[in-house]
Amino acid sequence: MATIPNLVLFLLSSITVVSLIHSKVVMRKVPQSVSWAGLREEILSKTRACIRELTAESRTLNLGYEKFNKKGLLCVIPNAGFRPTVLVPQEQLTWMSNKPDNVISTRKTQVGRFALKYLLPGFDINHDAFLMAAIRKDVTRNLGSMQPDMIEDIRYTVDKAMGLDDTSWREVCITNAMEDVVLKTTSRILVGSPLCQNEEYLHYSINFAKWLGGAMIMVGQYVPWILKPFFGYLGALPVYYHKRKALKFLLPVVRQRIGNIKRKRADASFEFEEPKDLITWMAEAVLDNPETRNSPPEFLGTRLLFLTLGAIHTTIMTATNTMLDLISSNPDSRFWEELREEAAGVFITADDWTDPVSLLKLPLADSTIRESLRKNPMLTRTMLREVVAKDGIILPSGHYIPKGTWMAAGTVGLHHDDRFYPNPEEYDPFRFARKQEDMDMNIDKDTLTDKASIYRKNQALATASDIFLGWGYGKHACPGRWLASHQLKLMLAYVTLNYDIRYITQRPVNQVFGDSFIPSRTATMMVRRRKHA
Repeated sequence: MATIPNLVLFLLSSITVVSLIHSKVVMRKVPQSVSWAGLREEILSKTRACIRELTAESRTLNLGYEKFNKKGLLCVIPNAGFRPTVLVPQEQLTWMSNKPDNVISTRKTQVGRFALKYLLPGFDINHDAFLMAAIRKDVTRNLGSMQPDMIEDIRYTVDKAMGLDDTSWREVCITNAMEDVVLKTTSRILVGSPLCQNEEYLHYSINFAKWLGGAMIMVGQYVPWILKPFFGYLGALPVYYHKRKALKFLLPVVRQRIGNIKRKRADASFEFEEPKDLITWMAEAVLDNPETRNSPPEFLGTRLLFLTLGAIHTTIMTATNTMLDLISSNPDSRFWEELREEAAGVFITADDWTDPVSLLKLPLADSTIRESLRKNPMLTRTMLREVVAKDGIILPSGHYIPKGTWMAAGTVGLHHDDRFYPNPEEYDPFRFARKQEDMDMNIDKDTLTDKASIYRKNQALATASDIFLGWGYGKHACPGRWLASHQLKLMLAYVTLNYDIRYITQRPVNQVFGDSFIPSRTATMMVRRRKHA
């Protein structure tokens, strides 16, 4: 009977030894001349620092930024998956963002960080660059024509979630309400009508994204290398289930769309008006690419589902953070009321809601969402890259970084750096809308860097820069940020214009899960429909 316990003990000991050996090999890729954050004087100090990251949340990351990055220095951040990362200071981020993918690669880190090898076997993320270009180009230039459908979906889902009763208050789960709004509006853009109205498809697609997102963080960022195959394939089971269920609805549409596009290209007389949705634009990109034009419909279908994770979940998190920040602000500041007054001055007629020019007249709403992204970014670190150049690279600071090293930027620390944001701990929703000459005269202008002063001239919500990493930065910044900005501003304007809120005294604290900075999923808000004359 003692055989089984002894066997288990042997397996656990073997796994521990192999993991420690592997961690030592990985850690050798980190430059020895760079200091570690959170390191203590103890045996196996670096290994134990990595283990402590299981419960450290973002404390070590923020410590590294304050102690090293803020002084222009590199540092190494330990990682629970035994994959330490070099944290790069703000002064070197532009240099880093300009490096080609054959020198430092974002794709390499995504494969390891997301454990896609196990969770989505056969999914080749290297084919996605041209598809991301389609999102950046086609979705963005068609935002105006999609706005009427967008506001129709927002109106329907907000009214359903928050109610039409103007005599009593209603308690609403913020995340659930924002999920309904974002899922409906984004799905119309991703897959078009009528699939975007199919509740069964929406159920399976959003649950695919939830299971995949959670598994990517758990397996990709917490599980040691030797255990990744076991936990990865285990985590892939619910992902695969929801994927197959969603594809049952999606693949017939994709197959028909590809067939119609091919037929239209071969026969100009064929009557077919291409729907303006991502299925069309990505299908055209696939057919135009020699490497993918003969791919099966599953190739495109799986990528459309994968986009559900990035396009929908990140927007839900931003919308939730925006609402939480507003309802927990000081009532005397009247931020909600000022946003309402701004919306009331812009959306006077029904046509104003469908006119994209209207969104250019909402600087307060634009700034409010951006401030929530500053205070509560979606990721605690971003711009994650792996050095792939054979001979490594030399940073502007003179440090040599060997091949295989991971590099990143600390988002939270940079967004709370008083060199760029006066009173960074204060929630100031109109921070980015305020003109330089209107800033508080008590602020010492000498403490603001020239970069920060220049930056305020280009501070619209969708703008990415080396001191605002809410969307990432450089050529790999979020390609769908203009779509998200469009949706969020329309939603915020509609909600503030049509609903009163009750303020709360304490904002629920966001939780760190891997690299993600997640708002409370159970937080609620009290709302009441406004009476309009």
